[in-house]
Amino acid sequence: MSIPWRIFACSLLGLAVLGSTQGASAIELLTSGGFEVPPVAAGPEVPSWTLLEYVTANPSMLVNSAALLGGVADNPIDPLNIDTNHRGLWFRPFVGTTEGATPVGPVDAILSQTVAAAPGQTYTFTGDALFEANYLGGMEEPGFRTEFEMAFLDSGGAVIGSPMIRDLTLELINGLGYSGTNGNPEVAPIVGVAPAGAASVRVRAQGLSMTRNNVNTGQQSAFVDNFSLTTSDAPTMELLMNPNLNILPPVPPTAEEILSEYFDFVENPDTSTDIIRGAGFANNPDTGGSNGIWISPYLPLAAGGSGTVSQTVAGTPGTAYTFSAGARWEPAFVGDESLTDENKTVIELAFLDSEGGLIDSVVLDLRDDGKTAAANSWTTHSVTGTAPTGTTDVRVSGIISNFAAAESGQQSAFWDDFSLMVAATGLPGDYNGDNVVDAADYTVWRDGGSPDSSPAGYTLWANNYGATSAPGLATTIPEPAAGLLVVLALLAASTRRTN
Repeated sequence: MSIPWRIFACSLLGLAVLGSTQGASAIELLTSGGFEVPPVAAGPEVPSWTLLEYVTANPSMLVNSAALLGGVADNPIDPLNIDTNHRGLWFRPFVGTTEGATPVGPVDAILSQTVAAAPGQTYTFTGDALFEANYLGGMEEPGFRTEFEMAFLDSGGAVIGSPMIRDLTLELINGLGYSGTNGNPEVAPIVGVAPAGAASVRVRAQGLSMTRNNVNTGQQSAFVDNFSLTTSDAPTMELLMNPNLNILPPVPPTAEEILSEYFDFVENPDTSTDIIRGAGFANNPDTGGSNGIWISPYLPLAAGGSGTVSQTVAGTPGTAYTFSAGARWEPAFVGDESLTDENKTVIELAFLDSEGGLIDSVVLDLRDDGKTAAANSWTTHSVTGTAPTGTTDVRVSGIISNFAAAESGQQSAFWDDFSLMVAATGLPGDYNGDNVVDAADYTVWRDGGSPDSSPAGYTLWANNYGATSAPGLATTIPEPAAGLLVVLALLAASTRRTN
């Protein structure tokens, strides 16, 4: 019976090892290879101020009833020295009052700023305003109010007493320009003493229950600008931030600016015409996501140039790498014929030394891989290469060279879904080779000693933290079923020895 028992025990042990051993998996080395762009938090529409815009009867229904605007909205401090970058706030009662052809009612626009206040101090709030000729807020339209307001707040933000209000309808004349010009009177200042318990003072410019003029439809806006809040103790010290509304909101970064943290975008010559840029319609819908890379070889000054999208990661000599990329050519894209070098499109897997010099590379011309423009479809193309001696970095690139344009038609190219894979050996995340994924492996990754010192290498470590394997086996902790088989195998062997 010794032979059957041994066969039984070895079979169970073999099943246990097979059940617990993970086959050679692959590790993704690129970051944001799908060219996805995380959402960017929007800054305030009017820096240092809060702007609320909504349907009067439904504050949760947001509209666009006010906006920063130059030109007519700006009331220049020095009329002889006008800065075209300066702004004022534009009240737009004709925007948001309907949804399609359906009336949704009047709208509000409230611009406010709050600063610290001291009880007993006297505060003065001023501002400029302009009503166009057909602005209903200057015609005593029922419910339609255009106001400046100052209120004192306690430490919890509650208004103490009643806000002080300047009704601009009673101050301005429609169609005469900004207050204080062309015979239009100055808006009288709001002056108040901060009461006991005041922790802050809030100032507002607001259009309330604004409605469009459906009789005389032209020139029915209002504008406000040049605010000031001072105290009697320091009348020349401005308490408001951005009082003249001339600090513009930050311009959100473009997709390529965000992706430039990981990718290099190179246009040759550098025409600053965005030949290469991120775009939602450049995304491959078959692989998910919402962004890809759009290349426009037909743009002015692009002729004869080239465009490259690349990413570089740490490399290891002797390691096999596979680079794949998705591509689409529109029907009129020039360069899908093998006899021309116009718009030559290639992917490249390059191995670099410590100085960034090229040791070796693998290049694939997409035309040689069956790519055509007529298909106007997404295709995936791959190259594989083994890093030679001296490799410290691996660079992957999508390259289009010798830009040329067709006479007409859709002729763009698109990249998406870049991927650089390397076969995983041993225990994933075990960067010091001690058969356990622990804090010591993080130290190796942090110090740049792991095969992949990019964020992807950290993710690999984090996802496998706590995993262990037997020396010499690419295994993790056995699953319960596999562990049971091991126990049974050992029990069988023990029983045989006892017998």
